Amino acid sequence: MIDERFSAAAFAALADDPKRARALLGELDAAIAKEMNVHVETALHEIAERLRALGHDLLQEQVNSADPYSRRLALHEPAGDDSEHEHRLRIHFDFETSSGYLAHPFYEDDYD
Repeated sequence: MIDERFSAAAFAALADDPKRARALLGELDAAIAKEMNVHVETALHEIAERLRALGHDLLQEQVNSADPYSRRLALHEPAGDDSEHEHRLRIHFDFETSSGYLAHPFYEDDYD
């Protein structure tokens, strides 16, 4: 859940502690991915239902990801026994969450 843990003040308080700031970013990535997963999965199911209504025989694939910051969803329509192809229609959706936080502003002349 996106909450006060991820406020601007919380990040600013960690400006001089990069390890804790990176840990907080990791927590933010996981919270975003969890929330996005609900929305993306719901939308993909709605799309699949519309395609089924148009005559497609879509099945959901089980795709496991050990990465808590990404998600892969897939649907396919089997091609049938008389086909040399595995799928007639395949829908594959991937998303990944990444974030960053700039604790101290920098200026181009800092690198001259």
